[in-house]
Amino acid sequence: MQQFDNAKREQQAMTLWTSSQQNADENTDAKILLAIEKLSHSPLFDKTAIVNPALLALFYNTLADNQSDGGKSQEYNQQAKLNYLNALKSKPTKSTNWASLAMIKWNLQEVDDDYLRYIMNAHRYGKHEPRTHIKLVH
Repeated sequence: MQQFDNAKREQQAMTLWTSSQQNADENTDAKILLAIEKLSHSPLFDKTAIVNPALLALFYNTLADNQSDGGKSQEYNQQAKLNYLNALKSKPTKSTNWASLAMIKWNLQEVDDDYLRYIMNAHRYGKHEPRTHIKLVH
């Protein structure tokens, strides 16, 4: 039952996010926030239940990119960073997550040893994966 609930919430969240990207208007952020809520809270069990932290990080990263307020953007980037770090705990060789994490560190102006490690891991695990390199050059 829980797996079905998780899959249903993930599908609903993806539908909302896709809709927000296709029809950019004043409701874009509201749709993304609703998608985040769908991914973060299980009404079936009435509790927080994150099943796909990489997807949640993508949503927070999209919100950060949409903000004109630097403080809000930084807050969403921090959430994205935490979720990508959580995603890497279960999939430590996912190169696109490493690349996305490096990009977020750059956006947060946190160019440090971790930033360099993220880039090196992205390259190591995604040496032949074009999407990884595209993320790194954005």
